[in-house]
Amino acid sequence: MISRSENEIVRDSLGEFKEIIEWIMHETDDMPIHEVERELHGKLLNLGKLLLTSYVKKEGDGYVGEELELESGGKVDYLQNHARTYFSIFGKLKIDRAYYWAEGMGEGVFPLDERLSLPHRSYSYVLQEWAELLGTKTSFDEVTALLEKMLRINLSKRPLEVMSREIAKDVGDFYEEKERPGEAEGEVVVAAVDGKGIPMRQGTHAVHKRD
Repeated sequence: MISRSENEIVRDSLGEFKEIIEWIMHETDDMPIHEVERELHGKLLNLGKLLLTSYVKKEGDGYVGEELELESGGKVDYLQNHARTYFSIFGKLKIDRAYYWAEGMGEGVFPLDERLSLPHRSYSYVLQEWAELLGTKTSFDEVTALLEKMLRINLSKRPLEVMSREIAKDVGDFYEEKERPGEAEGEVVVAAVDGKGIPMRQGTHAVHKRD
């Protein structure tokens, strides 16, 4: 899909939208609303995938010429294009990216990755967020089953588990970076609690009753 021109994808998106309208207006008369809702959801996922693909195509492949100057001052050469898989909430896409590399450097450079803020892994940040939210409530087997049912994408449990461990590593840094109480100006609320008991006498023994 990425190999097609941007105009073709936009035309397909408009065609898909018109088909959805036609379907709603002329083919749903005898359908119960829950069936219309379910089928409409699938059609909108397909439309979302087309529109997201159109956005990616608009941004190009990141090619900036046969040579790319790095922020460090060095230069790298264009070698070829590499496609990567991207799992979005609308489905799986293939993103074609220009690859730059120079002798002596480890990993090469994909300018498009930075331009689009692509995640290190194949799963979109939105998909990662939803998976992590579900993962706090249930098992990863159930997470993959739920995402497949809701988004109609087949995900592997293993990458979700790895992502969860990676995110957990950042929790400490997150709280370290949070502003500590008292560092910023603002109203200070102080509450005092009197924990004394009330002496009560019953017979010859003193009993302390807590509030």
